[in-house]
Amino acid sequence: MATEEKLDDIDIKILKLLQQNSRLTVKELAARVHLSPSPTFERQKRLEREGYIQRYGAIVDHHKMGHNVIVLCNIRLKQHTHDLIQQFMDTVQNIDQITECYNTTGDYDFQIKVYAHDMKDYQDFMLNTLGNIDCIGSLHSIIVIGEIKDSHYIPASRLLAKTLLLLCIMLSSLFCMPLKAQNPGETVTEQSISKKGEKHYFYAVPIPDNIFSMMKGKTYKKNCTVPRSELRYLRCLHTDKEGRSIVGEMVVNKAIANDVLDILYKLYRAKYPIERMRLIDYWNADDERAMRANNSSCFNFRFISHTHTVSKHGRGMAVDINTLYNPYHKRLRNGKEVIEPATARPYLDRSKKHAYMIQRGDLCYRLFKEKGFRWGGDWKHSKDYQHFEK
Repeated sequence: MATEEKLDDIDIKILKLLQQNSRLTVKELAARVHLSPSPTFERQKRLEREGYIQRYGAIVDHHKMGHNVIVLCNIRLKQHTHDLIQQFMDTVQNIDQITECYNTTGDYDFQIKVYAHDMKDYQDFMLNTLGNIDCIGSLHSIIVIGEIKDSHYIPASRLLAKTLLLLCIMLSSLFCMPLKAQNPGETVTEQSISKKGEKHYFYAVPIPDNIFSMMKGKTYKKNCTVPRSELRYLRCLHTDKEGRSIVGEMVVNKAIANDVLDILYKLYRAKYPIERMRLIDYWNADDERAMRANNSSCFNFRFISHTHTVSKHGRGMAVDINTLYNPYHKRLRNGKEVIEPATARPYLDRSKKHAYMIQRGDLCYRLFKEKGFRWGGDWKHSKDYQHFEK
């Protein structure tokens, strides 16, 4: 069926029935629309293929999940610049407690729907999550005292197909905003970058709930003394030596977040090769394993050995780039050598240039130095060629 044609009565009935119960078998659906199973199946698949049915899922009872408070929160941004609007939209995608977000007309710019366990939980969310989103100017909270209708139902009528609203059979609720196109570690096509713009992929936000859950017990250890609110989650693009554009991520201290994001953007624009940029939590916060994978990263909480002083990486104030090809090296008084990662001995010879090797005076070195970072390659008693710190 061409998209310009009207949906017929059977199409509309299929949409209504599947919204009421997405677990209907083809045989059950066919009986209700008075067709045989084969044409019913073909119609259902066509509706999926053409985008009327986007996905199937379960509607979860939020009370049984312990979310007893619903808040509709109207939000006004500080300024209506493209970057601030995009920053807000990117941020809410990663906050689990926000289940719906709408860009609205009127006195406010956005309305979000928030689930909380109780009022104390919402107060914490408002102070520690919304309060850390720098682009928010003001907000107005409306507490829901009763749910009169919550059907998750999109009206289906005999409209032109091209004007019919997209059907979402949701897991828990409806989202008005698009999901991110790619996940960290995935390659992005030039077509996607051209369509969305490079800046779409570069942003810094407070640590999202799903990211923080992954960090807990790994980079964010039980004895971590750095408040979550002092950290920022960065998303960016980086280019490997084959020229592929890859989605990267990094957790840094908020004091250096904008500087690091600017550096990463300029490195990307210049096609400076960085092979991998994932959170060290994927290696269970094991620096040695992550470095052997040539991963670039920042935050991993720890104290300086035999002290109660938090290290630069422990505060999120040090960035390591292309770690395998730019190792740490120190010769101890007893003659023993320390090389990290242990597999990086071939790259101690800095005269043998490699695509991922940082050299004094190269673009990576210059950009970090311009922002006031110190390079471990300049240290006298040891060398840490991967390391830039403030």
